[in-house]
Amino acid sequence: MDANEIVETTSPKWKRPDEVMKYYKLKQKKRVLSSRMSGNDNVTGMFSHSSNSGDSFEFPAAKRRNPFAISCENKTVCKTVETTDESGVETDISSDSTIFLLLNNTEKRKAPQGVPRSFANILQILNRNQEAKECTDATPKPVMKIQKDGLTIPIDWSIKSKLRIMSPRSFSWSGTLKTCEEACSITGFVRCLDACDSEKILGRNTQLDVTTNAKFHQCCLYWQHPSIPWLTLFPRNTNEKINPQLLATQLTMSSSLVTEWTSAFKSLYQLVRVNKCPYFYVIANHFSCLFRAAGMSGIPEIHAMITPTTRGFRKLLDDEGIVYTMPLKRKRLSTEIPKNSENTPMPENEELSGDEDWLEALAVDAQQIKRFTNSQKSIDRAREKRIDGSDESLVLVRGMEIQSFFNVLVNCKSCVATTGPYTGVPPTLLAPTAFLHGTLKSCKIRDSMVQVEGNLFHSIQVDGPVLPHGLRQMSSLLNKDRIQYSISVSTAKQMTGFTQTSKQFQETDEQRMTSTVFFKENLAECGLSESLLNVFCDPNPEMYDIIESVKPVKFDV
Repeated sequence: MDANEIVETTSPKWKRPDEVMKYYKLKQKKRVLSSRMSGNDNVTGMFSHSSNSGDSFEFPAAKRRNPFAISCENKTVCKTVETTDESGVETDISSDSTIFLLLNNTEKRKAPQGVPRSFANILQILNRNQEAKECTDATPKPVMKIQKDGLTIPIDWSIKSKLRIMSPRSFSWSGTLKTCEEACSITGFVRCLDACDSEKILGRNTQLDVTTNAKFHQCCLYWQHPSIPWLTLFPRNTNEKINPQLLATQLTMSSSLVTEWTSAFKSLYQLVRVNKCPYFYVIANHFSCLFRAAGMSGIPEIHAMITPTTRGFRKLLDDEGIVYTMPLKRKRLSTEIPKNSENTPMPENEELSGDEDWLEALAVDAQQIKRFTNSQKSIDRAREKRIDGSDESLVLVRGMEIQSFFNVLVNCKSCVATTGPYTGVPPTLLAPTAFLHGTLKSCKIRDSMVQVEGNLFHSIQVDGPVLPHGLRQMSSLLNKDRIQYSISVSTAKQMTGFTQTSKQFQETDEQRMTSTVFFKENLAECGLSESLLNVFCDPNPEMYDIIESVKPVKFDV
């Protein structure tokens, strides 16, 4: 049986599978040959069928609708294409066979440009759109733009326990000091000379070394009390394995430490009051306190912040009659807390006296009234305990209340630990200027080479308390060298509230310009340079932010 007989036969008899496959292969070869001759490479006709032959493959007459089909304007319209092979058999490519032609099409559609291909790109585009929307909606304000790329870094009032500077180029300073460099760095720090201004130092006709290495080490110096060589007083590690009975058994030694610490604390407090010291820190086991002179951060009076606090400590301040505020505390409904309850707290019995009178007027039993009163007190205590130990518990004391607050800290027995490795050790005092019983200390500096993703970088790590002005001076020295660098820092625990509180103080532009001039003049002898005072006395909230890292800075060489 030849091929022509297979095509022309219309007998409904049963066909063997080998005959069907033979006919299918022959038909496929003819269509490939005809497509080559006509120059049409797209039409292959592998799965097309004959409309006149009853013994060919037939697809169901009713086409099932694709539930995943998407209608669009550029959708290709499936048309029936009729072709004639060499045997005179008419074949057509219907909508069913067109599906397989599309599947066998070797041409791949190009992805449209600008379409995000990953989830990260989608997030970036969404963030850009959100930032653009915020920029268009926000009204322009005459505030200074703070660049967090190291050129002008914001002020962060939290102490940095560790700091690492990395750069692909070598630094102009190292961890090793020459004799002259060490002597000049200490002399410049004690005399409160500007480490970043070489012209003023040379203008004094002094013989101080103004090399970058001496300037950098001057930024790493600070004053501390007490100074105990075998104890790490910052940051305080309560899990440190040290014999806790060393000072506990020696009552004379412990009392001498507390007496000397009280004198040092009073000395620092007096220096801040007369604007001879810009700020200092009091760091205990369970809290940190920051005293700042009048004019710092634009606040026109001496003030102090302590965080975190507990309900018992705040009750102690209330009992002493100290007026304080909690600027980071979330605002609640007026039905929960009366207005100005933070500034003028009322005793609990006065708060509930009106409710008790009302219940008595309703002839309620005295036992029931007492039960209601106790339950209300429990609710109030639970509400206050929620913020204990958090940033919301930060307490701000200003003006005339500072003296009473200072007396509370001096006489507070909980400031000195009674258990653990710091038993009998008073809180740590840190300051940028000299004070009575203060010890001059230096941060530990280590330089090394590190490898990151196959690239070598020069690294300098600074361990120890890096004060706010020290971080800014280091950044200024790096900018003068005009090298690419990045800074990563480790912030001490529970000190971010100091910076958040500074961001909340706002003034008008006229008040800001006037107050800043007076503040700078009053703090001219506090130990900070004029360039630092311009920033630290500015009440602009955009000047203050929590620094976790400084992004890489690139300079055009």
